[in-house]
Amino acid sequence: MVTRVKPEAAAPPSNGQTAVGERATPPRTHVGPVSFPELVWAHFMWQQEVHDERILHGEAEHDFHRLLRHFEQAHGEIRNAYWCTREASAVAVTEQRPYGRLGRFLHLHPIVRFHSATHWVTRDLPDVAGLLYRCDAMAAKFTELLRHGSQHIAMDWTLAIAGRLLGFADNPTPRPAAEAEAVVESARAELDEVDEYYQRAGEATGRLVYFWGMMIGVAALGLIGLAGGLLLRSIGELDFHDAATQNLFASYSLGAVGAVVSVLSRMTSGRKGQFFVDFEVGRPPIRRVGSFRPLLGAVFALILYFALRSDLVQLGADSGNEPLEYYAVLSFFAGFSERWVRGVLSPVAQLAGADDPPPSQPAP
Repeated sequence: MVTRVKPEAAAPPSNGQTAVGERATPPRTHVGPVSFPELVWAHFMWQQEVHDERILHGEAEHDFHRLLRHFEQAHGEIRNAYWCTREASAVAVTEQRPYGRLGRFLHLHPIVRFHSATHWVTRDLPDVAGLLYRCDAMAAKFTELLRHGSQHIAMDWTLAIAGRLLGFADNPTPRPAAEAEAVVESARAELDEVDEYYQRAGEATGRLVYFWGMMIGVAALGLIGLAGGLLLRSIGELDFHDAATQNLFASYSLGAVGAVVSVLSRMTSGRKGQFFVDFEVGRPPIRRVGSFRPLLGAVFALILYFALRSDLVQLGADSGNEPLEYYAVLSFFAGFSERWVRGVLSPVAQLAGADDPPPSQPAP
């Protein structure tokens, strides 16, 4: 059955383990971290003490709660669990708030983990063992890649499937082979549904992570631009009131904005395959890749700005008389479409001796 056991459920230890209703000897001290199999074995010994020896609040119960405290200190509180009674096997989900009280104050997302120790009860059921290993592997993906409600739904769903498999394996009555096969097929089909849910939720999560990566990139570009501008001004190489300086910063900023808008438009287009993020590479790589997207837009916009200022290309305006709006619009499109700016700069590439054939020249 699915239970939640708290250390406070047991009476305080006292003198010696005896019959039902009496107190036990003080708990022994424990040195070092507690693994989940150790906790599962302690729970099994407690169950044997209660059901076989008819001892309540005995030494095994206090040992279990002592190990449970150590385990939860390292891995977080057990939100839900399934404990077998015939064999020492169990699955559990823990939730740990990062950085303790600081994490609670900052409302950081808790770390949700899936723990399993099932090889004792499934040693004669290889199909059930294989599905439980699949549950463990899928739950590891949920911990690393999903967040918030989707993570809790997928994790609790997986725990329910694993608990049902353990309940079948822990039954002391032999089951017909047809019934075992039906249980395995049902669990496999439900795990396929969980995997489909994970794919949908993971894709949405990957897009959100990529978006926040772009916001980090925009913030970094702002700091770089501010620091560079102040440095150049301090040495007398930059005048913020000069039209060329304003055009330069407008190009720098609108290129990054164009890159962000380009990604957002593809995300919300609704067409399949328009924007793809391989979310299984992990959240930090996706965030880093997203942070470089505004940088690329700003770089393309600056290249186009200098090409226009140096008369390498001309787009519908006389050199030297272009207003701020002219550079702002072109820089936005430079960040919005890399293919467009490559087409605009193809004459420059030919002058530089590029061997690749230029793409078709877009209309200004």
